[in-house]
Amino acid sequence: YVSQKKTSSTKHMGHFFMQRFSNLDTSKIPYRLSYATCALSSLSKSGIHSFLEERRLSTLRCQASAHEGDSEPHNVERDAAKYMVESYVRSGMTLGMGASGPAARAAIGFIAAKLSEGSLKDIKAVPLSNMAATELAFHGIPITSIPLNGKIDFAFDYVDEVDELDYALPVIKGRHGELVQPNVLQERSVIEAAELFVGFADEANVVSGFKGPVPIMIDGDYWEDIAEDLDDIFIGEATIWRRPEVGTAPPNGGDNPYITTNGENILDIVFEAAMPPDYDAIVAKIEDVPGVVAHGFYIKKTHAVIVIQEDNYRTLAPFLTVAKSKLFTED
Repeated sequence: YVSQKKTSSTKHMGHFFMQRFSNLDTSKIPYRLSYATCALSSLSKSGIHSFLEERRLSTLRCQASAHEGDSEPHNVERDAAKYMVESYVRSGMTLGMGASGPAARAAIGFIAAKLSEGSLKDIKAVPLSNMAATELAFHGIPITSIPLNGKIDFAFDYVDEVDELDYALPVIKGRHGELVQPNVLQERSVIEAAELFVGFADEANVVSGFKGPVPIMIDGDYWEDIAEDLDDIFIGEATIWRRPEVGTAPPNGGDNPYITTNGENILDIVFEAAMPPDYDAIVAKIEDVPGVVAHGFYIKKTHAVIVIQEDNYRTLAPFLTVAKSKLFTED
């Protein structure tokens, strides 16, 4: 990736980007390309390296276009949901849909309204959770499963935390739910199958380095052995807690540990301080443990995160996505 290039190569790349794209009218190109061009406008001042380090790639303020002509009262979640639907959702798509927060539920409502009025057609939905399935059924959106080819066009839902300073925009999803526990395996299956995944996040959950727990779904019959293996791997860095059905409990999950209908438990790897920055190594260690079914740590999967603020919203996008853009393919 660009951050690994030598200085001379980096400078050449920056000059190439600026010469080729500095005159583009970003209002006339698709969003997924326009944010790339907006980000590049800073390259001549600080260079690609500082661009990656500072990495507030898309503090793009999108509020104006999201609610032009609306007569309803301004609502940030509604505006963000409308923006996401209009930017990414097209007729004929199979969509992975979550409902773990107000903007995600509003997006489902917008999609249903567009289907009703005929501006969207032939939409099928794969729910990320039972809650999402209920929301989809309420709105009359056809529900399906992951296609045989294993591909979904687009997926969206809330994420629990996003590291905005990492070039790949990693996210964590599947942390403790107050009323309903997330289905870590279903979420992972749908998100991994999606060609594009866009998350919603509250501003408080945008961080510079992860601090919270990593959720892992495991085979419940062997939870003690799996927990011991993970504890040995992360000794001195984190503790392992089995998640209770509700509320809090001792590390073993107490008298009422959360158990799925298939007999899985959820373990949370709780880091005692900031998580070590080598996220790929952490994921590799987790996935190497026998009995791990799925986890909620997504390193290079997120296309964008729409961040909900008090009076506005902004969009974060990974440099990885920008670097892969067709804009940057030299003829």
